[in-house]
Amino acid sequence: LIANPSHIYENPGIYTVTLTASNQNGASSTEVKFDYITVTGTGSLIANFSGEPTTGNAPLSVYFTDQSTGTPTSWSWDFGDGQTDTRKDTVHVYNQPGLFTVALTVMDDNGTKSSKQKEAYVSVLTPGELISDFTAEPTTGIVPLSVKFTDQSVGSPTLWSWDFGDGNSDMVASPVHVYETPGNYTVTLTVSNQEGGIATKTRQNYLKVKAIPTPIPTLTVIAIPQVPETFYGSVEIYGQPISVGGTVEARVPGYTLTSQFNPIKTAKGVFGKTGTFSPKLQVQGIPVGADIEFWVADEENSQSRAYIKGDDGTLKWTQPFEPGKECEVRLVMTGGQPSVIPLIPITSIPTGCPGVPSIPMTFEGDIHITNGEEYLLDNASCQFCAPNAGLGTTVEARIEGADVLGPSNPVTLTSTGYFGGGNSSWTDKLVIQGRCLPDNSNITFWVTAPNWQRPVQAAIKEGSTYLKDTPYLAANESSVHLWVGPEPTVIPTPTPRPTPEDWAPQKFYGKAEFNGYPLRVGDRVMATTEGVDLNSPTNPLSVQKFGEYGDPVGNEMLIVEVPYYALNQSAPINFWIKPQGFEYWYKAWVKNPLSSDVWKDNYPFTPSSITNLDIFSNDREEFMYFYDIVTTIKNVILPADYTGW
Repeated sequence: LIANPSHIYENPGIYTVTLTASNQNGASSTEVKFDYITVTGTGSLIANFSGEPTTGNAPLSVYFTDQSTGTPTSWSWDFGDGQTDTRKDTVHVYNQPGLFTVALTVMDDNGTKSSKQKEAYVSVLTPGELISDFTAEPTTGIVPLSVKFTDQSVGSPTLWSWDFGDGNSDMVASPVHVYETPGNYTVTLTVSNQEGGIATKTRQNYLKVKAIPTPIPTLTVIAIPQVPETFYGSVEIYGQPISVGGTVEARVPGYTLTSQFNPIKTAKGVFGKTGTFSPKLQVQGIPVGADIEFWVADEENSQSRAYIKGDDGTLKWTQPFEPGKECEVRLVMTGGQPSVIPLIPITSIPTGCPGVPSIPMTFEGDIHITNGEEYLLDNASCQFCAPNAGLGTTVEARIEGADVLGPSNPVTLTSTGYFGGGNSSWTDKLVIQGRCLPDNSNITFWVTAPNWQRPVQAAIKEGSTYLKDTPYLAANESSVHLWVGPEPTVIPTPTPRPTPEDWAPQKFYGKAEFNGYPLRVGDRVMATTEGVDLNSPTNPLSVQKFGEYGDPVGNEMLIVEVPYYALNQSAPINFWIKPQGFEYWYKAWVKNPLSSDVWKDNYPFTPSSITNLDIFSNDREEFMYFYDIVTTIKNVILPADYTGW
């Protein structure tokens, strides 16, 4: 009864393994792997084989491969159709349709025999024959249960009709259906192909959908407070409200806070809602006063850490944990501060140094902090990349393992975007000096903008190259261009997608009746839709076979074909019948015989499909003169010599 057990098989044989898993909500799932484990003894002889393919139209050639263990020296195959063979691996041709059981008997030099038989192993079809079959995953669970159905029918089906057992249906090959009510459900799939074949598969009580169980309370000893602190409020990403379906997550380093209410989904610009029973972001199971971080994301922005903005506009990184409190927070993610906040390196004073100060190195330069607008042109020219660091921004130079801080390190910008602009060697410049600094030590630069909580390492921009550090050169004056944030890239030119000129046509055929009698040869059927001309050589269509319109075998069907811009997919298509000897066209009722739908007064436009659609009408239904149909529905272009149909 453990998750990942080990088991010792003492006896030779082929074993089937079954795993049933369940959770505290009462949901369970079972997986069975037939003939999964094969155990052989010393010299044991166990027959086994495989065949490929095992399904297809007659004549079907199947390649059989011996997979027996031990040391067989002779083989005897029985292919189930009266034919046999004695070769180890062989090819057999099935000429007649049917289900065939295949058996293999092997024998070794000691006279030991072993047999393996696979029931109904090979399925041979008549060309055009259909066999309906399907699978579903999962087949058990609690409401609402989303089930993925997969069509596994053979015989090239072109139409599918699903009955999910709960009053709902679908007509796609492999649909997804959600069961909202507990119960056992029988599922039926009916398929048809272009040859007119129809096949049905029903799985009785196939799906077992359970109600959400009442949880059984358990006692858990927690040494720290169990009372949660809850949060609600607003979220802003780069100046825009977070989109619907985004997430807000609370984190505390060293603790796992994931729960039913952490993270929480967002509405437009907000998350959570005040009130006792309203959903809110919930944090618990951490010490009082622990610093809580907030991370946000939506479909356009990857998860990043957010500031907590105060009423006075100040920004902070964390919120202390206060059990039992309901707190409103305003979360903002800005374009300047990176999502990953590096720790400030702690440098120690090197030992073994005589304490002689090194000769200083000075820097002047400019700083650009990215805001998401930067990009490169094809000629590598950078757009919106001018220095922009605001007044009060500080820049610091560091050498790992050395103390290089001083009166002029860090320095604060007194003009927007630039530092170290004085005329003398020292005025306003960034100065790096320490004890025992060897030449070519790696210098890194760290920038802190106003309201940033921690400094961020800057890259050193040299042309189109971005460097992490620069060498220390005593008594040298240097100019640097510092870049904070992601490097700019060339915006790709989108490839235009051509707009199709016409929808692929939808073709209709089926049975047709008027006043309870099948249509006669010469009666006519027509498809229309409001405001669009559907006229074609086969619309209207004359009946060529008693009681039926359209011929899918001869590809002579009622065709609806329109320009791409003229009609939306799923637009309603109406059908009309004009029997011989009648003056009017009569509105028809329609129904797909492969579905469980009721009769309807229209059918949705489904481009590139062949639709089996039965229609009927009578002389009491809505009717129109042909000329009225022309002028109001705009379906048919009236010929010059028209005298009435």
